[in-house]
Amino acid sequence: MATTTFDTYKAVLSLQKRGLSKDAAEGITELLKDVTESNLVTKDDLELALHRQSVTLIKWVAGTLIAQSVGTAALTVALLQLLR
Repeated sequence: MATTTFDTYKAVLSLQKRGLSKDAAEGITELLKDVTESNLVTKDDLELALHRQSVTLIKWVAGTLIAQSVGTAALTVALLQLLR
């Protein structure tokens, strides 16, 4: 499984090169690190979401097939009654 790393040292140096103070650069870097790490989705999260979507899709397809079968049977019975 691939992991994403955020090089805080490189980020602080990059911000300092652009004129920010060390304190400001460290503060911005810490904020970026927190936001980046808190918004990552894990493989388990994706697998769970995919499983839930699959179950929902299977339920809808099964329900549609059952409804179609019942409708076809009802139509057949109605047509047979008319032909008598």
